[in-house]
Amino acid sequence: MAEQKKKISLGYAWYALFVMFMINMFNYVDRLSLGPAMEHLKRYFDVTDTKMGLILGAFTFVYAIISLPMGFLSDRGKRTFFVGLGAFVWSIAATTSGFCKTFTGFFAARAAVGSGEGIYAPTGSAIIADYFPRDKRATAISIFMSAMLLGGALALVVAGMIIDKTDKFDLSRTAKLVPYEKGATVEGWTYEGQIQTRDRHVSYDFKNGADTLSVVLSKPDLKKKSDAYTKLFNVDFRLNGTAEPQDEQKKVAESIVNQIRDHEDDDFSTIKADIKDDKKSLLCKLFPTLCTSTGNIVIPKEYADRLTYDKEKKELAFKGIMTVKDKKILRNLSDNPKYQNALVEIYNYSAFYYRRSDNWKWIFWILGPPGILFAILAFALREPVKGGTEDYLTEEQALKVDAKGSIDYSPLWKTPSLVIMMLSNVIFTAAVGGLNMWLFPFIERYKDMESATAAMKIGPIVIVSMVVGVILSGIVSDKMFKKSKRAYNYILFVCITLSIPFLYIFVMTLNYYALIASVTLGMFLLSWVNGPQNTLLVSVVDPKLRATMNAVHIVLIHCLGDGPSPIIIGALSDKFSLKFAFMLLPIALFIGGLGFLIAGYFVPKDLQKLEDRMKKQVA
Repeated sequence: MAEQKKKISLGYAWYALFVMFMINMFNYVDRLSLGPAMEHLKRYFDVTDTKMGLILGAFTFVYAIISLPMGFLSDRGKRTFFVGLGAFVWSIAATTSGFCKTFTGFFAARAAVGSGEGIYAPTGSAIIADYFPRDKRATAISIFMSAMLLGGALALVVAGMIIDKTDKFDLSRTAKLVPYEKGATVEGWTYEGQIQTRDRHVSYDFKNGADTLSVVLSKPDLKKKSDAYTKLFNVDFRLNGTAEPQDEQKKVAESIVNQIRDHEDDDFSTIKADIKDDKKSLLCKLFPTLCTSTGNIVIPKEYADRLTYDKEKKELAFKGIMTVKDKKILRNLSDNPKYQNALVEIYNYSAFYYRRSDNWKWIFWILGPPGILFAILAFALREPVKGGTEDYLTEEQALKVDAKGSIDYSPLWKTPSLVIMMLSNVIFTAAVGGLNMWLFPFIERYKDMESATAAMKIGPIVIVSMVVGVILSGIVSDKMFKKSKRAYNYILFVCITLSIPFLYIFVMTLNYYALIASVTLGMFLLSWVNGPQNTLLVSVVDPKLRATMNAVHIVLIHCLGDGPSPIIIGALSDKFSLKFAFMLLPIALFIGGLGFLIAGYFVPKDLQKLEDRMKKQVA
């Protein structure tokens, strides 16, 4: 134990915090990178929201169950070893997730990620408490906790970019849009087949002697008039191999769109065109799937007349591809949760029918491996003395206490503030965990924005505000604690209560700016919880119990909190709607915040009892 007796300087403590910060960051990268891919995974595995909740629960339950024995072992062994081992296991498991082809395989891989994080989790804040003295502890732990937010930002932005940049068409489905075999001749034009272009579009090529014609399908761009009326794809017409659509072909495409908009109830063939009949005829003969319209949507022939609405019966029938505009109109017809849920399912299925859903795999292939590097650095960290930075013990006294083989576990259930804080955090974590896991499916379904777009546009703003909130909470808490031992609890209750109105605005609003403002302010206020809460938990128990306490805490908040909550939300979504489930979350937040306030009544006495116990052990 010679290494333990060598005093750790404050400078080394900050280096250790850096390593732990990076590990915690990649902990949350691998945990939260799933968010922007949720709707892709649902389509890929073709499962219900309840089953998606099971994937989220698999990670959380295994994570919690593994944490308990790991906390026990960590209090008795070298904690830096468990930090490194956990980071190594979850990084390998996260990378493996990208190779899964079945729901069962992916479920098992996410459970393995949970096992790695369960090995690491009990030791995180406990070991930092022993690197830093009490007057710097809340700041250090808040910085450590901010890593999860930075990791969340990295996960959301990078995962969103990966999904956006790797988005491509499902060639097996787009092939059905053209009713010809390769080599077939129509009106003198020979079909050359479909190819995927360098920019991941799909091109249908026809040839007539020296002339060529390509019909190119691309992702929607709402700045283009044609795309404003179809969520499916944009069509560019290119003659004679030119790189850009010629003016005449641009006019053809624009004219088609305008006519459909102006003649919603007409069949395409009856629209009076201001383009040459032979051009229209040629287009319809070569690409007949474009020559049917319903409402203002250009759709493939195989889906003609698949979306109808009976105004008298007020019944919606799925018969086609729905645009964002259509969804907004139909959403206002009824507030019935089952109707709203069905509407979301129709929109999501039809909007993504021709696009591949397996590009989510790149998220795990790219974001999984980096954690291995910091796992290696963790193995090399020096082990701090348990209780060596407490102001009521010298480091020599702390070593003497640590050397004693027996451990009294009774303070874990005899410390009222600790028990109430843990139970309150079960409720709080259930709400926040459910919100985080279902956030992007909710935005995609109800806010008319794809997950990848939301991750890149909204994610960074929210995460930056949360990082600022976590760090501020640590600094403010350290200052206020000097004046009142109940300061942490006051901060927790006030911030949680103030966040609730903003969360309700987020759920209800359709305004883009109100959406960003409400979710940003709401999450900023909730981010103040992590630093003070975790600092208080490790400060009211004996140093030799901290990892075990963290393990018990993790089991409770995950097995009873954010483990079942995503499954419950998924089940409520299947039965009613995701919006209905989200409306219940602020209620749980308030109950948790009230519990934190009540716990504050016992904090001063519990801190004094701890100090008396520790002094008695070295007397």
